[in-house]
Amino acid sequence: PFCRAVLSGGLRGRSTSRRRSLRVPGTKVAKRSGNSLTGRDLQGAGVDPAAFRRLVASTHCRQRLNYTDDALSAAAEGVRRLGEFRDRLVEGAQGAGASLTTSSAPAAASVPPAPALVADLRRAFTAAMDDDVNTPQAVAALFTFVRLANRELDAGRLAGPDGAEALQALDWTMGVLDLLPSQRGRDPELAAWVEGRIAERTAARRQRDFARADAIRDELLGRGVELEDTPGGTRWRVK
Repeated sequence: PFCRAVLSGGLRGRSTSRRRSLRVPGTKVAKRSGNSLTGRDLQGAGVDPAAFRRLVASTHCRQRLNYTDDALSAAAEGVRRLGEFRDRLVEGAQGAGASLTTSSAPAAASVPPAPALVADLRRAFTAAMDDDVNTPQAVAALFTFVRLANRELDAGRLAGPDGAEALQALDWTMGVLDLLPSQRGRDPELAAWVEGRIAERTAARRQRDFARADAIRDELLGRGVELEDTPGGTRWRVK
């Protein structure tokens, strides 16, 4: 029953307690032990439900789940990566760049074309879920896809129809596991300020004023904004 509960939404309701057992270091979580842990507790602590679902998916539903803060943090980082990856796919699908099949840039020898990447994901993901809801294997297949597709995005090859196909495949897996971060709207004023600072930093770099560019990056970091320079431009996120 818990296998189905994991797929039905994670932190919603009491379904997440229906695993074989949940353990923290040294003891099992249970009401009679006075150390019960509920979805409401985690949400009250600001835990993204998707992060907890990612943590749960890392262990087969017939095995004990070892809960630690470090494990939850690692799960949250995985969820963040998925969110950023989806954003990149959206940009690629909407971009004007050439698709992988028409790009003049040579594909890395170890990376199959976009249709093959998608087919491999669908095949491996389906096989894992059909194997007694083997979510750890399904997640492994998902992150293999993320790693390989990111290489293609870095090279500017996963765009147009190929990007749209990859995006559709990712959303198909998320319809099962639901591991994308919860939507939190950006502060419009902060976003406008950040974009302005990024534009100034880009201009400084073009003028080879790297000291100024580094100072702007440090200024943004002081406001909790991290930058990532990619072939498609500078991306940012709030830590």
